[in-house]
Amino acid sequence: SILEDMTQYHNRGGLILGAIQNVLKLFFQNIYNVVPNYGLSIIVFTILIKIVLLPFNIMQTKSTVKMQLIQPKLKELQEKYKKNPEKLQEAQLALYKSEGVNPMAGCLPILIQMPILFAIFYVFRDPAVFQGGNAVFLGLNLVEPLKSAGPLPIALVFTALSGLSTFVSTWLLTPKNQEANAMSSSSTNIIMSVFFAYISFGMPAGLVVYWIVNNILQMGIQYALNKAL
Repeated sequence: SILEDMTQYHNRGGLILGAIQNVLKLFFQNIYNVVPNYGLSIIVFTILIKIVLLPFNIMQTKSTVKMQLIQPKLKELQEKYKKNPEKLQEAQLALYKSEGVNPMAGCLPILIQMPILFAIFYVFRDPAVFQGGNAVFLGLNLVEPLKSAGPLPIALVFTALSGLSTFVSTWLLTPKNQEANAMSSSSTNIIMSVFFAYISFGMPAGLVVYWIVNNILQMGIQYALNKAL
């Protein structure tokens, strides 16, 4: 399962992920000292983390936009050299160079952000993070799994928000100029969003609050970047 995979990744990360996790815990606790409400502290924490990671979001989006712009030329090359893979590779490299595009540039920001995102996941799965104060926010006990954190209707609303926010934030990242792949991308997005809604129901409510706020912020950032670029 995805939770088991994340646990294995965390274990392999060892000291590095542990250090990042401890720094983030301390950062969150300092926010709580200023904003003595755990729900509001999660929101402030998420906003500040988004600001820190914003340059990487911009790098990733710029790379994606550049790759989208040269897709028609890439398709022409693929058609022209479909029987000559070596010549196709040479032509693609020449196109990347002439257009100033690095196909791997979009991967680097993701790789940099991943340890931070995994560490955040474990920060809000740790009940000790919420000790020393009232961990109830909007009727939910942030320490408990969402399904048992409060009234069922509220839990279901947060579950739906988790899935919906995942869908919209991912949809904004999806290239809009590739009609052939539009149906496939939409179906994949729906499946992934339903899956995230499903696993959110069993995750600690504090982590779900973080995920929803993070997605909402990502929507705004991605929308602004799409308009600017």
